[in-house]
Amino acid sequence: MPEQSKPIKYGIDTTLLPILIQILTAFLKNSISNQEEFCSIKGFLVIGHLLSRLRIQNITMQVIELLFRLYKEILIPDLASQMLEYIFLDIRLWI
Repeated sequence: MPEQSKPIKYGIDTTLLPILIQILTAFLKNSISNQEEFCSIKGFLVIGHLLSRLRIQNITMQVIELLFRLYKEILIPDLASQMLEYIFLDIRLWI
């Protein structure tokens, strides 16, 4: 527990987000049923919102490459459209 008189310092951990994207990719890869369920709950809308709450420093080249790899694994057209709309075309994530 930090001392009361010292402020807590939070750093940027750029390793966690790539791991989470890799887990999501493994979950969706080659699974039509997982992709259909993720599409029905608008999973990329949730992911996009969470990404928009991060500092821009968390969106590294590695994260962008992993998102693109995830996009290439999507077999459901509606889910691919959701990812384009809520991740790649969401200007809040990229400025």
